[in-house]
Amino acid sequence: MEPLAPLRDVPLADTHQVCAGLRTRPLETLCYLRDTFGDAVRLAVGAQSWVLLSHPEAMKEVLLRQRESFIKPPLLALARELMGDGLVTAEDRVHRDIRPLLNQAFQRTALSAHVARMQPMISEAVGTLRDGEEIDLSLFLRRLTLSVIGAILFGIDFERAFVDERDALLHHAAIATMCLRPFQPQIEDLSAFRQAKQCLDQTVDALIEHGRSAGCGDNLLAQMVMLGVEDSACPLARPKQLHDEVITLLLAGHETTAHALEWTWWWLSREADVRTAFHQEIDQIRAGDLEGAFCDLLEQGVTYTKRVLWESMRLRPPVWIMGRQVGLKPVSVLGVTLEPGTAVALSQWLNNHDGQTYPGPDRFDPNRFRDPQGFTPPPPLLPFGTGPRRCIGDRLSTAESLAILVLTGRLCAFDLLNGDEVAADAGFTLKPLPNLYARVRLR
Repeated sequence: MEPLAPLRDVPLADTHQVCAGLRTRPLETLCYLRDTFGDAVRLAVGAQSWVLLSHPEAMKEVLLRQRESFIKPPLLALARELMGDGLVTAEDRVHRDIRPLLNQAFQRTALSAHVARMQPMISEAVGTLRDGEEIDLSLFLRRLTLSVIGAILFGIDFERAFVDERDALLHHAAIATMCLRPFQPQIEDLSAFRQAKQCLDQTVDALIEHGRSAGCGDNLLAQMVMLGVEDSACPLARPKQLHDEVITLLLAGHETTAHALEWTWWWLSREADVRTAFHQEIDQIRAGDLEGAFCDLLEQGVTYTKRVLWESMRLRPPVWIMGRQVGLKPVSVLGVTLEPGTAVALSQWLNNHDGQTYPGPDRFDPNRFRDPQGFTPPPPLLPFGTGPRRCIGDRLSTAESLAILVLTGRLCAFDLLNGDEVAADAGFTLKPLPNLYARVRLR
């Protein structure tokens, strides 16, 4: 790998305009910085400086090869206000203590049971749709993904016993995350955020208490509670740590999956040839493959559906930006020297729209990802990050996305009513704005 071009600074006279652009038009501004200054650009804001590294190999250097030289950045300080010290936001020391305790629920050996449990839930939800009905497709998918995660990881029946709690989580999470936007120096609308956060905390605490009272079970929440009971030195014995892990898994576990599915249906509505090939593949699935071997089907088959999902996540990555901060010693990344304390921004949006890596980067072309193996996105696509802090639920999220696409696509199609009005809102995650509205067309 050749070194990056020399690190270039944003001129002081342009700093105010660039900062304003990052707050209001972050995707366009990131592209402007890369196109104007190259793959390594530094922006000084007061006493703090941060560097945008745009080359795809830079992400691997920072997150994988030289990960010990970096710590979690100030960029995540606002996210920590919402999710505390859960897996996503915790410092490396806490992350190393917690992750092994949760790993078992996300291993390949557990996936078949998870898929078997989610399959009837998805089929039941899709079965409620009526031909010609106009629905809020975004809300439908967010409710479904939250219900699936709630059942699989926490033994919570959001569709029947905890409907109010499900809707409260979705409502208040939407408010809270709207107040948390990258490149904002502080929380927008602090009063609204605090009220939403308080309601989220109360709902999560009620769900944890339900898990305690329900006793032993085969779900992750019961296992986390038991670990804390059996070992007072276990981090999960601390009520706050348990709370932080639950709220992190609930929010991160459903929101990014829902947005990936929303964007996938959005692309399918716009690309007629892709939509036809997608339905043709699904229509060829035998009924028997939807029963005992559904997990094997998702892992080894539906190759075109996988390509559609990967291409959608390339063009509209739900996690569109990541960050780290240089630790105590200077570090060189592809020839660029970064001083201690420097914040580093890494953008999946930029990487995924890189014309050298992906020719015709703005074109939706699933066949650029021919024959991806299993559930692993083909390199250099990194929708779940990489290294020891790679998303713990990557395999589960992908299986759930594929299951929803397959089971929904067999029964219906969605004709979007507002597809041309939808823009990419780069906030806490990259989501469609406004929500997608669609007319159901049963097949």
